[in-house]
Amino acid sequence: MDRKTIPHLPLRRLGKTGLDVPVVGFGGLVLRDIDEEEAFKLISYAIKKGIRFFDAARHYLNSESYIGMAQKRLGKEHFIFSSKTMARSYTSAHADLHESLRLLQIPRVDIFGFHHVQTLEEYREIIGAQGALKAFKEAK
Repeated sequence: MDRKTIPHLPLRRLGKTGLDVPVVGFGGLVLRDIDEEEAFKLISYAIKKGIRFFDAARHYLNSESYIGMAQKRLGKEHFIFSSKTMARSYTSAHADLHESLRLLQIPRVDIFGFHHVQTLEEYREIIGAQGALKAFKEAK
């Protein structure tokens, strides 16, 4: 797929990341309910419409593996990768990050976040001395 033939969506700077992302992204939750070929068709269609920001999560079952497969077939230059973890501890977040990289088939993810943080206690665990944030800082 030639980047020159893909429509341009307006871009916005994503916080302090330095990334300019299209104003429309692709949420990977839907991928957990379809097969690999249907996922490839859906992701290919999104790219043809100018979408480059793809959000997955460890909790979304096949989302990371399907997005990884698609980027191998279509070319990494079409993708900005975001994933997230439900992990709260260093050990679990470290494992999730490496599993996400393996499934996405990439050496680094553009954005990796904490999914579904609902309480102050969870937040404190994440930022604590052996919390998930430590794994992210090490990976940076």
